[in-house]
Amino acid sequence: MARKNEKKVVATIALYGTSARGAGYIARAADGRMFGDGEPKEARAMTEALWLAGLELRDAGIGAGLVEVTIDVNGRPLMAVADLGCLPYFGDLSWGPGRVYVIPAAAILAAGGEPC
Repeated sequence: MARKNEKKVVATIALYGTSARGAGYIARAADGRMFGDGEPKEARAMTEALWLAGLELRDAGIGAGLVEVTIDVNGRPLMAVADLGCLPYFGDLSWGPGRVYVIPAAAILAAGGEPC
């Protein structure tokens, strides 16, 4: 059970790119709205992508709360949690293992998916 003073997760921000290509983001609010295009922009740093995603979420009326920030590093998913109202520099995030979802092919086909 969550305590009264605990903030809830209001969005997820997925960061993409490299220092050579630049950074991009896709953000998803808890209500399902999507933001960003995921395309790395030349000369954009990860911190800038993170802050732009946060700004877009706040401008859309997403209230105070936490965001899960995800990134894939060499095939290894990582996740950090940060306060949407005060997003840190990318390098100051505390990274841990990210979520990995496994969906059996049979479940995809049962849901109407097409075989490759």
